[in-house]
Formats: sequence, structure tokens, C-alpha cells
Amino acid sequence: MGGDATDLTPNPDEVDRVSLTSTDVEPRLLTIPESDAPVIQLPLFGRFVHAPTAAVLYQFREVVLCGRSTRVAHLEQPVFAWR
Repeated sequence: MGGDATDLTPNPDEVDRVSLTSTDVEPRLLTIPESDAPVIQLPLFGRFVHAPTAAVLYQFREVVLCGRSTRVAHLEQPVFAWR
């Protein structure tokens, strides 16, 4: 394996091209009766992206775009993702 990160090329059939600024959105944090932790949603691309993807994208935004060290382990997934 190994290799250099500059050798990586996204497969257009697998990865949609997204600008960094399109991920610069405020999360929506919801409460649910099933958990004390907030459920994260990100309003992206005309819909809501849910955890765990929303948590990863939010953390990416916080670290890369905003320069903040941000943890997301405390964020909850929606109940439908528990199944």
C-alpha cells in the first residue's frame, strides 16, 4: 500500500464533487426522548443529512474551515439509524 495522497483521484461514479464552502452550514441539533444526547442534522443540498455522516461533515467544517478543535462523539444518531 503506501503511496502519496497526491496520487488519489476520486471516482466520479462514487464521489459527487462538493465545494468546501457548501459544507459551511450551521448544524441543527434536536432532542429526542430516547437519548440525552443531541441529534445532529446538517441542512445540505436541499435536504437534511443525518449522523453519522452529519457528524463527520460537521467536524470537518469545524476543524478545516473554522480552525476549531471539535469533538462529535457526544452527538446522537436519529432513532431510525439505530436499527
